[in-house]
Amino acid sequence: MTERRPWTVERLRLTAFLVATVDITAWPERWDAFGVVPDQTTRNAKVGSLQQVGPLPWNASGRLLFQAEPLKLEWLTSYEGDGGLDTVTFPLFNTERTQFELHMERWLRHNP
Repeated sequence: MTERRPWTVERLRLTAFLVATVDITAWPERWDAFGVVPDQTTRNAKVGSLQQVGPLPWNASGRLLFQAEPLKLEWLTSYEGDGGLDTVTFPLFNTERTQFELHMERWLRHNP
């Protein structure tokens, strides 16, 4: 019988498809629910999109990408090591999923 190892995770993603178009260009920066400040914010008023990248509040080796378009919101985690993917210690799935869910729920509760 083979030993069952706990799952590790390379990325987590949550995508919300909106029913009606939302004017994202008028949004303030929505990182406040995470308790960290994004490293980079990019707005494209022509297509009505917003992209923010910053640290994961619960994992120092992780990054969080938030992308917003008129009909879609998306959050994507990634993990990085000092020497690229070969040096990454990927977190346990259950631990990361729980933290991801808590932060996404907080974000959705505090933002329209």
